[in-house]
Amino acid sequence: MSRELRRIFLSNQEVADALSAFRRMDARFLPPGKICEVQAGPENLTIMIEMKYVDNLRVLDFKIPYARLTDILVNYCVERGIPVPRLGKKGCLLVENEIVLEIAVSNEPAHAGVMHAVGGR
Repeated sequence: MSRELRRIFLSNQEVADALSAFRRMDARFLPPGKICEVQAGPENLTIMIEMKYVDNLRVLDFKIPYARLTDILVNYCVERGIPVPRLGKKGCLLVENEIVLEIAVSNEPAHAGVMHAVGGR
């Protein structure tokens, strides 16, 4: 049985873009404001959001678990034409301070028995 392991490395800016795109689809995901910083930690992603009202400026930080980030990055990749296999197991992890979308695909046939050619000459 063959297997494939694909890793898509994303820059902090790409992760911020993915979060902003997801926020447009689900306004409850994050409060309004500019994502001004993305910090990858060992257990989760910390993002800083700059919130401004008249002359008041606040920067709030939000922690997003990597498990939650997975679907967001899959959507981002699909929207940009980066191939993401539907049947693969997907997850996010931190590799050398970079956010990585990891996809594992197994080529196990639907019918594990002997396969026979049909027709033909």
